Amino acid sequence: VISRWTPETGHIIEIQHPNSLLSIYRHLSQSLVTKGQLIRPGELIGYNSEVKNGEVQLFEFELWNSGRPVDPEGYIVF
Repeated sequence: VISRWTPETGHIIEIQHPNSLLSIYRHLSQSLVTKGQLIRPGELIGYNSEVKNGEVQLFEFELWNSGRPVDPEGYIVF
């Protein structure tokens, strides 16, 4: 859905999944995908090594279902 860079979030990627799920990844140092690209399970979408104010930023992950944030533990086996 989205693959772009902003000063606030670094690279941000949003992926539309089946069943109205949307995954969001922020603070990536590099995106390896483009808007509209088909992503296969297990495919590398970006790198996380962004440094901001001298500190390495951890990437942020969100999962949304039908426009509402959800706990990813109910959807993903960790």
